[in-house]
Amino acid sequence: MQNDDLYIGYLDKAPSKFHKPLRWIVVGLIVLLVGVACLLAFSQREFSTSAYEFGTLTTVEGVISADPVPTIKVIGGKDLFGRPVYQTVLLVAYGKHGADHLVFEFGQLALEKLGKPLSEVKCRLEGTLAYNDGKAVLELTRLKEALLGMNDDLGDLAVDDLLPAIQVLGKATLTGEIIDPKCYFGAMKPGQGKPHRSCAVLCIAGGIPPVLFSEDAQGQRAYYLIRGKNGQAINQQVLDYVGEKVTIQGRVERYDDWYVVYAEEIKF
Repeated sequence: MQNDDLYIGYLDKAPSKFHKPLRWIVVGLIVLLVGVACLLAFSQREFSTSAYEFGTLTTVEGVISADPVPTIKVIGGKDLFGRPVYQTVLLVAYGKHGADHLVFEFGQLALEKLGKPLSEVKCRLEGTLAYNDGKAVLELTRLKEALLGMNDDLGDLAVDDLLPAIQVLGKATLTGEIIDPKCYFGAMKPGQGKPHRSCAVLCIAGGIPPVLFSEDAQGQRAYYLIRGKNGQAINQQVLDYVGEKVTIQGRVERYDDWYVVYAEEIKF
């Protein structure tokens, strides 16, 4: 007569026919679980080092420009050879809006009060900084009141020094992801990829200039402000491409410490 083991749940020990295989199954599941956890952990993107100084207003001084996008060229002292040191900071408005209308009003004010264009006027702006990877964005949190003052006393600085330094680099084919700079450089984490796509679309649709983020095989990053072939804003035209890997063909120029691509073609 064959003696088949029968497992009864309320017994202290299960027959060896059951507990030995079960023990190895449990061990195997634990090892598998640890392996999957490690795989998921190491496959995640590194945590962004970007910063957004929420609740802190910073004052900067420099020359505002509207072309190709709203910026302020901040004067940051002089180098070892006595030459002025600058950083070009992107300007955006509060919330998911661009600063074009504010810069236009500042320009009108400069003409009315000083009789000079913004390119020949030193302005003091107050706003919330976002920054990462050597780039900075200033949110004009208080909108019109962000302009604290302006004057035409440039000191020992020449007007030509304050104009954007433009270098034509020629045509190129660039591959990367279209991002909104306000979120990417600090306001949101993550500020890129599909998890952020809907937010980036709203920011770019609201007038914040789109930027192409590109990274090569060596990890070198580059950022390109995106404009139309003739320098026009193409925010609405790029919305379908935001948060995706795209290729842009067009003319590239260096604009102070930023690049600008004048897109002739954008495709997935």
